Amino acid sequence: MTRKTIISSLITALKNIDGTGTYSVDVENRVYDWRKKPLFDKDVPALIVYDNKDNIDPEEMSGSSNEWTHKLEIEIEFVCKPGSISADSIRDLITDVYAALGTDRTLGGSCLSVYGVSDSITIPDEQLKEIIAGAVINIYALYQTDAFTN
Repeated sequence: MTRKTIISSLITALKNIDGTGTYSVDVENRVYDWRKKPLFDKDVPALIVYDNKDNIDPEEMSGSSNEWTHKLEIEIEFVCKPGSISADSIRDLITDVYAALGTDRTLGGSCLSVYGVSDSITIPDEQLKEIIAGAVINIYALYQTDAFTN
C-alpha cells in the first residue's frame, strides 16, 4: 500500500462516473491528479484530486513500531462553469462520488478503507461569471506501511 497507488486507484474509481446507470454527472474523461493547467470550457465539468496531508501514527493499529498507520487526507474538487450546471446537479455529483467510493472501499486493495469526511458546495453570484462553481469533497484513506516508507 502506497500513497501513489491509492491516488491512482482513486482516480480510476472516479473515472467510472460517466453519467450512466446510477451516476448522474459525466466526468469520466476529466478526472485529474493535481492539475496545474487552467481549465477551459472543454475541460469541465471535472474532478481534481489532491492528496494534501498524510497523518502517520506509528502504533495505532499494529502495536508495532515497525509499521505505520496512515490517514491520508484527500480533497476531491469538482469544477464547472457557473450556469452550466444546477445546484441539484452538483449535489448529485457529490452523491456520485460517494457511490463510486462505496463500490470498493479498499480501492482495489490499495488501502485498508476510504471514508467521507465532509463536502461543501460553491456557487458564485451571477456577477462573478468567470469564477468556477462546484464542490469540494474531503475523504480519508487509511493504510499501513513498514516504518519509514510511504
